[in-house]
This record gives sequence, structure tokens and C-alpha cells, in this order.
Amino acid sequence: MCGFRVASAFAVLLLGLGVNRAHADTITVSFDLVASGSRDIFGSDIGAPVDPVVGSFFIRFDNSRDLREHSSGISVSGLNLAADAPAGFAYGREADVLVIGSLFNGAQTVVSTTNDFVFGLRNVSTNPTPVDFAYAQRSGATTFLSRSVAITLTPTATPEPAPSACSERA
Repeated sequence: MCGFRVASAFAVLLLGLGVNRAHADTITVSFDLVASGSRDIFGSDIGAPVDPVVGSFFIRFDNSRDLREHSSGISVSGLNLAADAPAGFAYGREADVLVIGSLFNGAQTVVSTTNDFVFGLRNVSTNPTPVDFAYAQRSGATTFLSRSVAITLTPTATPEPAPSACSERA
């Protein structure tokens, strides 16, 4: 039996939410996540195996280009979900959307009967805002969705501008 795939909502996030964003640069997003009130993808409360889902994420990437199934520059700690593969991410430059997930089925897809997760952040370069969190656990054939997703951003140091090589002439 094939697992149910939850990918279309996240593909829309990457491709369809065209917004203007800040200038391109290497950015760092560091935050704690809490996703609660998980229900199956049809909205039934059948008892999510993990609720709330919590974890800490640190991601550094160049937002001047699109990224797909990227795994360098991300670290995850304290995630209370099992995952069949390390975390990775995809970034849509025009929409300024970052999608984070286990790379087992691809960072943008969740498949039931696997240990997998996926969620997104809108306006990641300017004002990161969480989107739905979806996950599956191998112990069941259900994909769960949480629409109550909160992040607490960890401030990151902004580098000082380099001193000018030019000097004033008298």
C-alpha cells in the first residue's frame, strides 16, 4: 500500500507566493519550534502520537538563489519526533519561503508509514512566519497536520560592515 503524500501545499508555498524580499545575502535563521493540536490530514482527532512537536533549528543559506533538497547549513536539536533521515531544506527565492523536512522522502514531502516531517516559513529573509507542520511516524498509516505552529526566533549577530579602504585626502 502506498503512503499518502503531503506535498502540494508546500510546493505552492515555494512557487506561488511571490513577494518582494530584502536584498540577497547569506542569512541565518535560528528558532525553537512548537507545533501543537495535530490531527490527521482529514481533520479527525484520532490521537497524534506526538503532540506537541518541539525542536530547535539553525539554518544558514544564500537567499539569492533557489535551493532544492539542500542539506548543508542546517542543524536540528531536541526534535521529539523520529526521522528516517537527516533534516534538509528547500528555498524558493521569489516567494522567500523556506521548507524544512526530513530528506527521506525529500524535504518537501511527507509519506505515511515513514518517520518524516515537513513545515515551512514564509518571509524568511525579513520576518519568518511559520506555516502548517505535517508529520508521519512509521508506527501508523496516518499523516498528521498541525495548524498551530509557533516559532521563537533566536537573535543572530549581524556582522559589522568592513572598514573602508579609502581614506580622506587633505
